[in-house]
Amino acid sequence: IMAIMGNSSLIYRKFVVALILAVVVKLILDWYLKTKSGLLLRAVGDNATLVTTLAKDKGNVKLLGLVIANALVALSGAVVCQEQRAFSSTMGTGQVVFGLAAVIIGTTLFRKLSFVKATTAVLVGSVFYKACIQVAISLGLPANLLKLATAVLFLVVLVLGNKQKGGEDRA
Repeated sequence: IMAIMGNSSLIYRKFVVALILAVVVKLILDWYLKTKSGLLLRAVGDNATLVTTLAKDKGNVKLLGLVIANALVALSGAVVCQEQRAFSSTMGTGQVVFGLAAVIIGTTLFRKLSFVKATTAVLVGSVFYKACIQVAISLGLPANLLKLATAVLFLVVLVLGNKQKGGEDRA
């Protein structure tokens, strides 16, 4: 019984640490995106010509965005390696798909809610995506059907997002 309680306590502690780390990084990122440099970074994605007219080099701004993205990737990789106490060169396989899924799901689900920040939407989208994958694993789906479940999840979210978007255009 103590081994089970110790294991659940460990899982709980890992969850709390991950939650705290995610919220801290989200708050720092939200704060940064409100600064002049952060606004330029957001603008270069929408309208690179605007950044150039503001007498800023759009290449440097894009480079800063890549630096921030790679720093966040390094932080997350370090946390995962610390948690697992091991490293494998294949640990990152599928993480691009996971990242895109989090962005697509989060932004689609919270498209109509203007008070929800994009970082919050992506964070909730990542939790939703992982929860769906966990449900599929709990149901005992084999790996090839797990990919099918992921594809169906994307399809459902995109169709629901397009229906919401279509409803806005007609009204």
